[in-house]
Amino acid sequence: MRRLPNTGGDQQWTTVPYSRRGRRHSEPFHHHNHHNQQQQEEQQTRCDSIISTNTTFSHHPLEATFSQHQQQHDETNTEQIKHAVDGHLNSPKRVRSQSLPGHFNKPPLPHQQQQSNERRPLYSSHIPIPDAIHQIQQRKLFSGMLSVDSQDSSDAFVVACEELDNDDIYIYGSRNRNRALDGDYVAIELVDVDTMLSEKASKKQARRRSSLATATLHSIPEETAFGGERIKDSLIEQQKEKPKYCGKVVSILERPKRMLFSGTLSLERPSSTATPTTPTGLILPSLFQLPSPTTTQYNSSSHQQQYHKPSIIWLVPADKRLPLVAVPAKHAPYGFVKYHEEFRHRIFIGSIQRWPVTSLHPFGTIEREIGLMGELNVHSQALMADNHLKDYCEFTKGVLKSADAVEEEEEVSIKRRDLRDLPIFTVKDDQWQQEDPLIDHGFSIKMIKQQDADGLGELYEIGIHTIDVGSLIRPNTLLDREARDRGVTVQLVERQIPMLPPSFTNAHAELAPGKERAALSVLCRVTRSGKFIHSWVGKTIIKSDTHLENNKVPQDMLDACKTLQIKRIEQDGGDSLSMTYQKFQTSDSTGGYPESVVRIHRSDDHPLVLLKEAAILAGQEVAKKITSRLPEHALLYHQPKQLCYDSTTAKNHNKEVKEDYKRDPHNRPTYFCSGNMDITRYEHYPYAAPLYTVFSEPLHRYGCIAVQRQLHSVLDKSTSSIAKNKAINEDDDDNSNSNKRNIDMIDKLARHCNAKEYARDTAYEQSVFLYNAAYIYRQCLDKKQPFLIKEATVLSLQPSHHSIVVSIPDYVFLLLATVQ
Repeated sequence: MRRLPNTGGDQQWTTVPYSRRGRRHSEPFHHHNHHNQQQQEEQQTRCDSIISTNTTFSHHPLEATFSQHQQQHDETNTEQIKHAVDGHLNSPKRVRSQSLPGHFNKPPLPHQQQQSNERRPLYSSHIPIPDAIHQIQQRKLFSGMLSVDSQDSSDAFVVACEELDNDDIYIYGSRNRNRALDGDYVAIELVDVDTMLSEKASKKQARRRSSLATATLHSIPEETAFGGERIKDSLIEQQKEKPKYCGKVVSILERPKRMLFSGTLSLERPSSTATPTTPTGLILPSLFQLPSPTTTQYNSSSHQQQYHKPSIIWLVPADKRLPLVAVPAKHAPYGFVKYHEEFRHRIFIGSIQRWPVTSLHPFGTIEREIGLMGELNVHSQALMADNHLKDYCEFTKGVLKSADAVEEEEEVSIKRRDLRDLPIFTVKDDQWQQEDPLIDHGFSIKMIKQQDADGLGELYEIGIHTIDVGSLIRPNTLLDREARDRGVTVQLVERQIPMLPPSFTNAHAELAPGKERAALSVLCRVTRSGKFIHSWVGKTIIKSDTHLENNKVPQDMLDACKTLQIKRIEQDGGDSLSMTYQKFQTSDSTGGYPESVVRIHRSDDHPLVLLKEAAILAGQEVAKKITSRLPEHALLYHQPKQLCYDSTTAKNHNKEVKEDYKRDPHNRPTYFCSGNMDITRYEHYPYAAPLYTVFSEPLHRYGCIAVQRQLHSVLDKSTSSIAKNKAINEDDDDNSNSNKRNIDMIDKLARHCNAKEYARDTAYEQSVFLYNAAYIYRQCLDKKQPFLIKEATVLSLQPSHHSIVVSIPDYVFLLLATVQ
């Protein structure tokens, strides 16, 4: 019979958490008060012995530095051990289920349970994008592209903020960066400069103190061993380099679509000690040596002892500007958790999926494995992923179908000016490894005898003819979207990744000899002294006659371009276009490693450098044509004035210094919308062009296709907006004619093209550095030496990073070296 509780009488049920069951009527009374007291005394004795054992430690030479921290840690341990012992000794025996009321604690209230489960936010929430844009328009916030320092990821800048007269905004620390990554277009709220700098100084001092606390006497750096003077010097240096503006990220407006990166996997969270990297983020040449058997040998017994199944693993990016990425263990490669040492030298491609405000690190996933360290092809794929560029030449079936559906214009001879009888030639560029690079523009030259009152005499009629890709690819088709997504044709040392499908290029867009093509042509007439007379811009149909080597360009063309060059440099104050590059001789027998490196310099008299003068003249005329009809919607191209640098260094090492400053974010040429920038900043200073745009490379740049569509709108004498004409249209349903919306749309396209072209240039520089590193490593193996001795020139000092920038002429690249 089941016994029910007695609800009447004097017996009361008390609420005793985790108490034993009540005594049955048939059971005798147990006098255990004395036994409980003895048990508590034994428990206290055991607890004191455990605590005394736990708090003993050997004296460290730097014990005084962290004695207070150790005392707090001991007190915490004491409480935890007491709680553990009490819980173990007082735990109830297992008995039958108790259905009596009051034998368990009351369940927590819903709001109390919710508060206990919530985690403390580490970052502030982002402002909604529409609100951020509205505040930017009211100049309460500022916008720009975020650039993280490659040497110290704590430092970040919004470079050349247009709302602040092209000044930089300095951002210190990951908290102020608020989960924004390098390359994001962000909204910035300005903060007090002194407050942010004092925060930076205090955190650096705390970092030094923590490094002292964990260091031994033999591992203390010299800069911290005599810390007072060094810290004082660093503060003085910081005051000298005091930024004009400081801020924090409050919203991420845009992020690259393909946010991929390369890295390695780790079972445990890596330490904060960073491995040496180059300015471009590449792994140093020592990793070209494949792992030795001793380092990858597997010990089954040790792995079985250390085996455990974590909930997450870590993806460590090769680019130190990116944070560690937590990956759920279910996405780990097969066998990684148990045999993680076998994956130490494998490179993976990952992506960031989300980054909540309560997490110190973002969460991501592993896209694929690309191979082992030391293989050049693997590192080439890695650098393409790190620059968020598509790394495959294959196109989807939908894109290929869209390319096959392209139809050329009918009755082109009626709509276009016939220039098929004009002798047009193309020139081979021997800079690239490929024998047949994409050819999208050609040249023509014709002498015109003119006898008039002005006494001009003979004139040069210089022609620049480019394939009219803008009329072949309809806006918003799959082919157009794919070209926009890729943005550029990427050129690496060993291969080329095209922007458009090769089937479309070969059938419709390549300027091959003997084939008729629809084109856009610019015909300019200049005198023998370089004086510009007039020009004609329009739609044409052309046929290339021949494809010439660069040493067989007609002399009349070279003479005409030389007059333009002299006028641009000597009279207008433009820069020289001479350049130096490298060509690598590779062989399949060496696994793709370079056998030799040839250093080639193109002077101002080189035919390809002179032909660039004709392209500059054509770009100016197209820009004038577009701006005359679309003064607020023209997609133009400009480059700010070069920063000043030491004249002595420039005199002795002019090329290296100029190349260094060309890579500076302030000096990069960029697209912009004419309605979103002051007219005084339109000028392209190196070209000495008050108004300029790029239109002659539609197979290499999507920006050129957009400019060609604008030129079509102008030539057709259309007065409607660009969006209505679908010159640059993203959505067929969006037919808004708002002037501001059109400007924002073109400005967004300009930012996209700038990001892709910057990524293309960075990828090529990293590819050159990669093959130089492979060549140096191969030389070290052949000479059986661990290093090579080469002459180098120091270009600049970076005291904040304790490093110097040196130029190595034999290898034509800059290197950031750490001073020991």
